[in-house]
Amino acid sequence: MNEKKAKALRRAIRADGFVPVEMVMRYARGILGGFCIPITFRYPANSFQRVYRDSKR
Repeated sequence: MNEKKAKALRRAIRADGFVPVEMVMRYARGILGGFCIPITFRYPANSFQRVYRDSKR
């Protein structure tokens, strides 16, 4: 997808009322009290980022 099409797609998604959601990282404690491990993050189903990613496929 080129830059012009991507920009038009983002504009259309915003016009439909989808708002960007802030990415919040969550961490899980490692095994035996080791380092904190980041949990896989997915944007909520009706967020701007999720709709944009799904529409690019």
